[in-house]
Amino acid sequence: MNAQTSPRTWVVVAGDFAVGGGMDRANLALAEGLADRARPNRLVTHHVQWRRTTDPSPVTRVWRVSRPRGSHLLGSPLLDQAGRWAAAAARPHAVVVVNGGNCLVRRPDLNWVHYLHRAWNPEDRNDTFPDHDPNTPPRRLHAAHLAKRRIARWLFLDLERRALAPRRGSDGPRLVVVNSQRTRTDLLTHYSLDPDRVRVVYYGIDADRFHPVPAETRVRLRQELAASIGPLAHLDPARPWVLFVGALGDHRKGLDRIFNAFEMLGESWDAQLLIVGRRPPHLPPLSLSTPRLDRSQTVVELGYRADVPDLMAAADLLVSPTRYEAYGLNVHEAICAGLPAIVSRSAGVAERYDELGGEVAEALRPYRLDEPRDPHALASALEHWRANLDQARQGFTPLSEHLRKRSWDDCAADLIALADALE
Repeated sequence: MNAQTSPRTWVVVAGDFAVGGGMDRANLALAEGLADRARPNRLVTHHVQWRRTTDPSPVTRVWRVSRPRGSHLLGSPLLDQAGRWAAAAARPHAVVVVNGGNCLVRRPDLNWVHYLHRAWNPEDRNDTFPDHDPNTPPRRLHAAHLAKRRIARWLFLDLERRALAPRRGSDGPRLVVVNSQRTRTDLLTHYSLDPDRVRVVYYGIDADRFHPVPAETRVRLRQELAASIGPLAHLDPARPWVLFVGALGDHRKGLDRIFNAFEMLGESWDAQLLIVGRRPPHLPPLSLSTPRLDRSQTVVELGYRADVPDLMAAADLLVSPTRYEAYGLNVHEAICAGLPAIVSRSAGVAERYDELGGEVAEALRPYRLDEPRDPHALASALEHWRANLDQARQGFTPLSEHLRKRSWDDCAADLIALADALE
């Protein structure tokens, strides 16, 4: 960019800018990075949750778009239209950024793909929660909810195709940005894109929130958490804690496989499973989904929590046996907090386990699942972790230090540099 000219206005179209959630946190990082660099920007969105202030900068303007009944399906066309209007008003001197198929504006400068719908094709048998016992007739989701989900998938697949591979190639994005090499591979597999126009920009971290804590702080956090949950939850600070963080209504996340693995480990298994995430009303209570587990002693459902950094600091392990994950920010955050993490090898974040190579990569090998659908593999990984409780945390220390060196501002800087290079 010529230093003597005014900076171009950025138009960023995203469903949410917020601290929680992988793509939401990434979008917020870009908005804050633009504001910190005095880059004029227009955020077209359903929701903004500022991390620092209610109005971060005079260069930022927010175009809030309705999301009827909190539905992504109903809000999608409204966000698309608002994004097109905002882009048309700011062009030709603008940088336009969209996420996947959320806005079909012609020739956006950057399409930042956080999740690829074509890469995950749920089978009909996966429309249950959870399939802990294949010999038990599955609990079907409510018919109306299932129909809505299938309609939404069809719509989002169509929008994604039209955004990434339009009939007129000249209407496509100038550059596509993805969050992992895994997502880049998926994108090039499913869509005919020029590989030179697909770049990987890894996420960053809030190192002031996600970092290792001293042993005495862990003890205090565990005691405080056990006391705050109450005696009915039977949360025992003396037992190892295995943490799951994710949407309970999303079968991709693999919570059912964790139940399977805990059942296989039997009564001698002493770890407790702490489940963090909202449970949609159409799902049965977990007490009905884990009949073979002594839920009162083994599984603790915490619901939505705003203190995830403290939970990660207090826990002993995070488990994420996802069937598909473009990246996996919860795993990234857990490792930065000093927590060992078991994750599917196919998840984008799993490629970071090899980043330091040598002995570090070898030590982390048992914590990557080659087949997340196989609960036996997860049970074996859990047993390995339990037998090496102290060594596991030490083994993740080099990767934790490495990941904490990259901030969210570094992520934003990379995106801004890519856009500047397109001028």
